[in-house]
Amino acid sequence: YGSYEELAADPAGDLVYIATPPSHHAENMELCLNHGKPVLSEKAFTANAAQAERVLKLAQEKRLLAAEAIWTRYMPIRAMVDEAIASGEIGTPHFLTANLGYDLQHVARLRQPELAGGALLDLGVYVLNFAAMVFGTDIEHIDGNAVKLDTGVDFQESITLRYKDGRAAVLAASATVQLSSRASSSRTEAPTVMPMLVPVSPSGTGNTFRSLM
Repeated sequence: YGSYEELAADPAGDLVYIATPPSHHAENMELCLNHGKPVLSEKAFTANAAQAERVLKLAQEKRLLAAEAIWTRYMPIRAMVDEAIASGEIGTPHFLTANLGYDLQHVARLRQPELAGGALLDLGVYVLNFAAMVFGTDIEHIDGNAVKLDTGVDFQESITLRYKDGRAAVLAASATVQLSSRASSSRTEAPTVMPMLVPVSPSGTGNTFRSLM
């Protein structure tokens, strides 16, 4: 194709996978949706909430799929976690921690605000999604603290989520250093280390993953 417009207009395509930088996801998805194409976007879905709401509204109007390719949501291990919680075999989790970090200072894209770079949209999405998978999205309050580069993008952050039912999650993401890349939940009985699929090879250097128990 000579342009994204030509790709979106091709009647032979059934669905378009968006793999451009996050800064362009909303624009690219809207182009495809307006040409009648369902879209599956690489994470992060968009660069901000306003863009996400706009894309989802358009998809709803067109009656087309618009989804984020956060693949950890669709792995069998997700069902294992859901079943363990629902069955009560690990008790009732009240507190959750998760972290993910790699030294990605060499990845030029992540340092550029014009490409929506930074740790939150590249790594933080994994720990936030893990918290949502375990505790849901009925969040009462969010606290966040970030360390930024001289370019203005975040390269490390801590995030605390307080839920309306009294549960809490403490999350961390770093594109500066290697973290333990583990998730755990604490209950009245004893803490439980929960499986969270994370990349073994950092972003931009491979696509190998493992499950940390």
